[in-house]
Amino acid sequence: MKKWNLFNILTALCCMVFVASCSGNSGDEDTPGTGGNVSGELVLTATKSFISADGQDATVFTVKKGNTDVTAEATIYKDNEVYSSTSFSTATAGDYVFFASYEGEISKKITIRATEGGTSGVPADPNPDQFDGFKQRVVAIQSTGLWCGNCPLMITAIEAYQKTDADAIFVAAHNGDVMANNYSNAVNSFMGITAYPSLTMNMNSAYTVGAYGDPDLTVQEITAVMGDCMQKGAQANIAAAVSLSDDESTLTVQAKVKVAETAQYRIAAWVLEDNVYNDEQENYYPELGNDFTNHSNVLRLSSSEKAYGDQLGQSSTLPQGSVNDYSCTLNLSNASISSLSNCRVVIIVTAPDGGKFAINNAVVCPIDGTVAFEYE
Repeated sequence: MKKWNLFNILTALCCMVFVASCSGNSGDEDTPGTGGNVSGELVLTATKSFISADGQDATVFTVKKGNTDVTAEATIYKDNEVYSSTSFSTATAGDYVFFASYEGEISKKITIRATEGGTSGVPADPNPDQFDGFKQRVVAIQSTGLWCGNCPLMITAIEAYQKTDADAIFVAAHNGDVMANNYSNAVNSFMGITAYPSLTMNMNSAYTVGAYGDPDLTVQEITAVMGDCMQKGAQANIAAAVSLSDDESTLTVQAKVKVAETAQYRIAAWVLEDNVYNDEQENYYPELGNDFTNHSNVLRLSSSEKAYGDQLGQSSTLPQGSVNDYSCTLNLSNASISSLSNCRVVIIVTAPDGGKFAINNAVVCPIDGTVAFEYE
């Protein structure tokens, strides 16, 4: 009897050990974020990047570590000070920078832009009877790629040149990397680009600059070619308004274009993004000493599948002294945008030049903003 009891006791203990060793090992009962190690990148997101500066419109924050929501345990900062809420609204227009921390890790910063009243349409023309003396801007298209070890030479030269010319518009059309897309490929193909890096003014291959071994020499060449382009003048003048939908899924672009010369004109709206992080840039010139992990002027989206845009106006040829309306809707789901608050819209107008369409003039319009006709 004692033997049998001892056997049963030992058997019961073994069963208990077996049950204990199996319990919890399937992972089905684990609750992420409530203990243990949580892996992955720490990311702060917001439901909206743009809000109205009315004190009521709000954006809501979420902090995730990998796929785990750690908002309740994380600390959110606004302009480097602890922010005690997971939503944000303001009555003051401006840009507000936020980031989060969790268990010693810091997230990347995001920007929330508060705007006053949205857009009310294209601004009125200050000189409705004037059809000459249009303000001219050259669009410099940088054909580039992360795989291109010579491209940092051009990037360095562009950054130096921009300090001397605030009017020039730079666009980065990527090739063969994660920032390339159908739109950038169409632009590079239209210009006939075979050598990287290249900088082409107004999509006209006659005005193309390569990268010299010395960025200072490249700046000198950019300056000279820019001057040649400016000699042509502008026959188109552009006013525009860009509005963002409440759910931030689409951009609506409205524009008016005045033309000073009878010709065919095409138009397109391009979405550009700044400060796109990527640390894979090839660099054959480490002595440059620059940080090539943040990429600006990245072409993300276009209103047209054609590099030179779609027909402007009701007829293929527009008469001198006419004012023409344009509108389009851009679906942001078609673009790999990292941060909408780092984006802006460039509206280009093209016209025939040397038997091929080239950019005649362009303007930059902020999201939920406007730009009026400008004259010299």
